[in-house]
Amino acid sequence: TTVRLITPQAGDALTALQTSFDGFTPATGIVVSARANRGDEVAADQIRGDTTADLLVVPQPGVLALAAHDGPMDLTLYLDRFDLENAWGPGLTSLVSAGDDGAWPSSDGPVYGLWNKLDLKSLLWNDPTHFEADGHAKPTTWDETIDVSDRIVDSGGTPWCMGIKAGGPDDGWPATDVLEAVVLRQHGPDVYDAWWNHRIPFDDPRILESARTMGQLVFSPGYVAGGSAVAARTAWAEGPFELAADPPGCWLLAQASFVSVFGPEQLTPFDFPVIEPESSSARVGAGTFVVALSDRPEVRAVVEFMATPEYGQVMAEAGSGFIPPHTGVDLGVIVDDDLRTMAELGHDALVADQLRFDASDMMPAEIGADLMWKAMVEWFDQGPDELERIFAEVEAAWVALESAPNG
Repeated sequence: TTVRLITPQAGDALTALQTSFDGFTPATGIVVSARANRGDEVAADQIRGDTTADLLVVPQPGVLALAAHDGPMDLTLYLDRFDLENAWGPGLTSLVSAGDDGAWPSSDGPVYGLWNKLDLKSLLWNDPTHFEADGHAKPTTWDETIDVSDRIVDSGGTPWCMGIKAGGPDDGWPATDVLEAVVLRQHGPDVYDAWWNHRIPFDDPRILESARTMGQLVFSPGYVAGGSAVAARTAWAEGPFELAADPPGCWLLAQASFVSVFGPEQLTPFDFPVIEPESSSARVGAGTFVVALSDRPEVRAVVEFMATPEYGQVMAEAGSGFIPPHTGVDLGVIVDDDLRTMAELGHDALVADQLRFDASDMMPAEIGADLMWKAMVEWFDQGPDELERIFAEVEAAWVALESAPNG
């Protein structure tokens, strides 16, 4: 008996996923056949009617708003929602749930997705061989971050690796991750959720305040090599290597957990600085979840296994940058120190129910995957005085989008 699974994971990550069922298959007789999806496969379309897969791994919760009642199976037919909320927290569970009236996200009703993998975005990175050797301590608060940045400038260094060019229409996305981390740490999950849901304007005063806070890193003299306009034209992938250079081209980098996969191995991650104490566990993340497109007994058996800490434990032991979203997993099995640190930070946020998904990925694609990216580039290029105008233009476009037919 075979269960077919399609995933965006490839290479070592796909191998780790496949081998995670090595113990499950002999015990059940069920073979899980996993393959990487093709570039032309679109999650929303697959959810609505894919006949080549029983299980589909999806990276964007927003597709459930389009297809929740049109394809995927309700997992609460055989999984308990209370158990899922205990595993991931109510916030993350709501993102894979849609109400009977079509409302998404939803705090009750059917659950259409099973969280499979977590990525963390509220992170800073440094090279301790340089950073600590020069007497710098890892900053834990925003004030400490500004203080250590000033001291690096005073000693003739450049504190921040800051490149937001991606080489295509997605230029600017690295800046959105930093802004989101600041919004969440400064104003908390409720304001963050209201922002991406457009219950408050894109240019709400609290969002502008967070942008100005972030702007201290972007626009302060000497903080970024060449200044913010140069950062707008610098490839984001250069940052980790500038950080590890000898002498270092910069000393601190704000970037997601995937730096551990492609960056120099001597770099180490640590928590994004605390801005307001009540949001000290609030962190921005991303991840993937599994939807079931068929409802045979063997498919249910695989889903039930993937919902257990045991599955997450196997994947955590396998490495490949995998952070298990199930808080019942013993993170001590993760051999890599950096991956374990990131997993611990992620689980702390989940237990506090303060983990929030990347906001730009949750906004309408016309905003979060286009105009917001362009706004970041323009802000870096034009300077801090243009912030209110640039953000107001995004807000006006969002209002117009919602006012349009079928908007």
